Amino acid sequence: MRRVLTVLVAGALVLAAGPVAVAQEGAARAGAQRPQTQQPVRFAPAAQTTVSGGDVVSFAFAEPVSAVVAWWARAGEPARQLPVTAATGAATGGSVTVPAPVKPGRPHVLSVRGTTPDGRDLRRVVTYYGTVSGRPARVGPATTVMTGRSPVMGRGGRLFTFTIETQASVDWQLQGLAEDALRALFDEQRGWTARGSYRIQRIDDPRSADIRVLLARPPLVDALCRQAGLDTGGIVSCWNGTFAALNLTRWVTGALSPRFASLEQYRTYLTNHEFGHGLRLGHRTCPRRGALSPIMQQQTGGQDGCRPNGWPYPR
Repeated sequence: MRRVLTVLVAGALVLAAGPVAVAQEGAARAGAQRPQTQQPVRFAPAAQTTVSGGDVVSFAFAEPVSAVVAWWARAGEPARQLPVTAATGAATGGSVTVPAPVKPGRPHVLSVRGTTPDGRDLRRVVTYYGTVSGRPARVGPATTVMTGRSPVMGRGGRLFTFTIETQASVDWQLQGLAEDALRALFDEQRGWTARGSYRIQRIDDPRSADIRVLLARPPLVDALCRQAGLDTGGIVSCWNGTFAALNLTRWVTGALSPRFASLEQYRTYLTNHEFGHGLRLGHRTCPRRGALSPIMQQQTGGQDGCRPNGWPYPR
């Protein structure tokens, strides 16, 4: 059964000139010919929710409009125009069907535009995330593993397969873990695949994965790390030869060092650092004061004079 998602739309949408790019909400539209109104907008459900291919998104403008168009894109990629089904007996709305495939955990952008009788454009951009589904893992500790497989990412080098998992008791964290971890691991300019040394692929079989990315409570992380002779003390994360075991406290509250610019930057570092151990890489140190920390430098407690960095190949 398809889920029906309702979006009530008013205010300024931004669709970059031409048929290919969707801009973020609030960006200026260069060369705009028509005045745009700024009106309140309501969403039901709120933006940032999850969708799957085949879901129906309904929308309603605050005023009567014509010439309604809709565009859909994975964030940062070319957009595609969607057929719009007009709402029965109404001139203020319609619906579109989310096209497949929708990548689990990844942001996707829907842009809707309509023209009022006096020539004003009503526009809005909303972001949805691909639905992440999970199932119990059948090996190791009780975990929930993200289902499905990704394409192979990267141009060359050894292929490493990995899973995205949470401890079963915190499986409500799976969606957020997938979004942040895959954003870090699948970045083609700054991530591990950027230089052609590694190829990576997400799978959903922990028994055959080279790396199991696991978000877990501190006691389970400590138990897994002790298997490799490491004492994480309920505080930090580790690689134990199978698991990139991410400490839930660190994931939620951030680094012990206050120098990371945001929690997102720290999560990017934590994911890429422990994943790097899974790629068989060891620790490095700060090369000189003021430089960016190498990704394999331990940064949770500080950077020893370097600047925080979450990327294997920062630009």
